[in-house]
Amino acid sequence: MTSLAVSDHQAETATPAKVIQPVWVRIVHWVNAFAMILMIMSGWQIYNASPLFSFTFSHSITLGGWLGGALLWHFAAMWLLMVNGLVYLALGFATGRFRKKLLPITPGGVIADTKAALTFKLSHDDLSKYNSVQKLLYTGIITVGVVIVLSGLSMWKPVQLHWLVSLFGGYDIARYVHFTCMALIVAFLVIHVALALLVPKSLRAMLIGREGGYYGSSQKTPDPRCRQEAAGARCGEDDAGADAPPLHHGRHQPRRADAAHRLRRGRFVVGGGIAEEGLEVQ
Repeated sequence: MTSLAVSDHQAETATPAKVIQPVWVRIVHWVNAFAMILMIMSGWQIYNASPLFSFTFSHSITLGGWLGGALLWHFAAMWLLMVNGLVYLALGFATGRFRKKLLPITPGGVIADTKAALTFKLSHDDLSKYNSVQKLLYTGIITVGVVIVLSGLSMWKPVQLHWLVSLFGGYDIARYVHFTCMALIVAFLVIHVALALLVPKSLRAMLIGREGGYYGSSQKTPDPRCRQEAAGARCGEDDAGADAPPLHHGRHQPRRADAAHRLRRGRFVVGGGIAEEGLEVQ
């Protein structure tokens, strides 16, 4: 078997890489990221109009220009975030993704993975499985997302949704809850982006759904000739027979010697045709 035939065999048997992030997950992820950024920036402008604490946010990182404009941006992004969030929750439960990805969460697993993360020993080989720290963070941020929406609704319609305002303990407390949830989401985003930069293949998976292209493009398919090795035949023998020097017998066989041997052979059959003398076929 020539090296060209082996390459053809590898191309034919190349299989798509395992899907890590389905299409619907990637869509809701990026829509959510866009809506959340709009909500945060416009929310900071709304906060500046009536600060809860002794600081305000720089005008350069706010959206809306003034209170009225910020409210328009905030409400527009709110509907986008709510609809997108409902789609995410519905599909997450319907497909069983939440159960498979986020459960179970154990204190021992969280402590062990936290120690591994702090010592840079946490494995990221299999992106299809979340470690305990990821499970805790993603479950927590989903909960925070639900709370921030409910507290925001209570602030938006305090009369119509007076029962929701009472649930938070009053309008003022709802504002503090809303601000705290916003701070938690910003902290999560910072950690999330930092980890994506530290593990680039996770970002690639969220863009294309897979870690890479095809298995066959980065990992060679095992040479079927090597199956003869168990029967006593040498792996790497070509069509010339057992007396011919091996093409790649063992890891220490130089490729330069292999190329020289094939050139000395002069002519050899490639896919039913005759290659010209001295032609190197990879």
